[in-house]
Amino acid sequence: QGPSPEERMNKLVEKIESGDIDTDKLQERLSERFGEDATGIVADDGSVNIDGLKELFANNAPQGGPPPHGQGGMPPPPPPQGGEAASFEENLIEMLGEETVSGLKDENGQFDFQALIETLQANEVDSPVGSLFSAQA
Repeated sequence: QGPSPEERMNKLVEKIESGDIDTDKLQERLSERFGEDATGIVADDGSVNIDGLKELFANNAPQGGPPPHGQGGMPPPPPPQGGEAASFEENLIEMLGEETVSGLKDENGQFDFQALIETLQANEVDSPVGSLFSAQA
């Protein structure tokens, strides 16, 4: 896990203030990345509008990505596809029997997950997700 956006911003500000960053190149990179939004971050005299820079980054923070570690937890696992579906189904057949498993599918061959959950509960399977997906770990 890398530094937080705030830590990266603070390091950038330190480098700007200490003169370690070429402000012309900074403006060029900001313009490439953020377009017109980056205009005026670096003034003609080479000074940097730190508040403007922070605002630029805050307004352009990545959206819709995975939540940061420690916030929001894990996204739900994707539905099984391709080869994963086979092992998912094989695990079900092993636990419940082929006849039971085929009865849990609709006319399109898709699992009725509500029926699947009820069947697993009725068969007292302790941790359906853990045991079903263990073969994929």
